[in-house]
Amino acid sequence: MKADYRQKMKTLEELAAAIGPRPRAKSVIMCHGMFDIVHPGHLRHLMYAKEKADLLPRSRWSTT
Repeated sequence: MKADYRQKMKTLEELAAAIGPRPRAKSVIMCHGMFDIVHPGHLRHLMYAKEKADLLPRSRWSTT
């Protein structure tokens, strides 16, 4: 059975509420890119970014 990741998708308002106003109590790093085919470089990038931040929102390019 496939995992349903739709609950992890957030609106702009939900994201703003999660990271809070500046100055923030938690560190936030935004990762943006095309993750349609995930390769080891993507994983290293995301794992390194997560080590440096409390919150790691990820955005992606739209293919439509």
